[in-house]
Amino acid sequence: MDKKNTFLGILFLGAGFLLMSWQGKQLEETAEQLPALAPENASAAPSEAGSVSNADSASSGVAANNEASEMLELLTSDVEGEIAPAADSVVKRPIAEPETTVMIANAFIEVEFTNLGGAIREVRFLKTKRGGEDDYVFNREGYLPALSMGLPKSDGSIREFDMAYVIDSKSENSITFSLQAGPELRILRTYTLARGDGEGQDPYIIKHSTQFDNLSAKAKAFSTLYLNLGTMRPISEGAMQQNYLNVGYFDGDDAEFKAITKLTGSKGFLGIGASEPRASLSIENTPPLYWTSVKNQFFTGILSSRSGTASNLILYPVYSDSALSMQADAAMRAGITGSAGYSFGTVSANSSKSFEFDYFVGPKEFKRLQALGNDKDLVMQFGFLTYTSVMPSCSSNSE
Repeated sequence: MDKKNTFLGILFLGAGFLLMSWQGKQLEETAEQLPALAPENASAAPSEAGSVSNADSASSGVAANNEASEMLELLTSDVEGEIAPAADSVVKRPIAEPETTVMIANAFIEVEFTNLGGAIREVRFLKTKRGGEDDYVFNREGYLPALSMGLPKSDGSIREFDMAYVIDSKSENSITFSLQAGPELRILRTYTLARGDGEGQDPYIIKHSTQFDNLSAKAKAFSTLYLNLGTMRPISEGAMQQNYLNVGYFDGDDAEFKAITKLTGSKGFLGIGASEPRASLSIENTPPLYWTSVKNQFFTGILSSRSGTASNLILYPVYSDSALSMQADAAMRAGITGSAGYSFGTVSANSSKSFEFDYFVGPKEFKRLQALGNDKDLVMQFGFLTYTSVMPSCSSNSE
């Protein structure tokens, strides 16, 4: 029995040594093969830092594609899909893509556009009664580009549609932005200025159209499109400026104006009428809105559509610094803006549909606003305050 156990022990030990020897040889062969793979890997990732950079680039590309897909899903769906409900707040996204700007002008205004969303970055007023350009620049440091599109999300917020457009065509007083938004949709955004006063179009009106070309074989239903009115800031600080700084709308019968204090809060008079600050204010469940406006003491922006009426309006304050919203004097320096919601409806298969707008950005002058029609002179807020309402228009620096 002892001889048998000894023999088995020697046999197992020998087998163990042979197995260890074979594994060691396999490890050596594997180690010899690894250097042959290094040049291939090195060309793809020459260093650890390079590898991280490539990974970041890939991650950024994926993120950009995901954001674009999300925006397109919010914008449109096949007719059997569901449309997101109306929104009650606007969320500004940080700029993720390189921005380029371009300008068109006439003798009265110079309009600077951004390719991100194909919208208006700023408007400068070129004529003043004292001569030269006005110091005030409309929508400077604005919350959003004016006439930028926003899309409602299911959580009630609005997603800025800031995909990068390309310039399709441009002249001295007109520009068209184009976006190929996937294989089934093309978007064209066109802006045109009158060449001068006396052409039948007020020189402060920016004519705008947004056109959707449905390139698919299915009809597409579009969500509510929110167009931003631009940001208006006070000419100077002071409580009196708050009386002029507001967002308004006209429902066919009456014009209503919501002052900045509705958003920044107010101490009221001896505590009466006091209110807390709020992030936004939604105007909905109202008759159709024929025009919407934003204004300060001397200037106004008025948006109206030749294709339909707005269904709702969202107002929100604009602080130069987010920290200011927590300070007691924030209301004295806050700007105001709003976004008007338009129901765009359905675009048939292989068809196009556009929305046409008139966007007045200019001085608050009664005769000029009256000539625009549709009771736009109500922006002056006449009434028993006629005298104080006329005075700002008479003292404005712009012609």
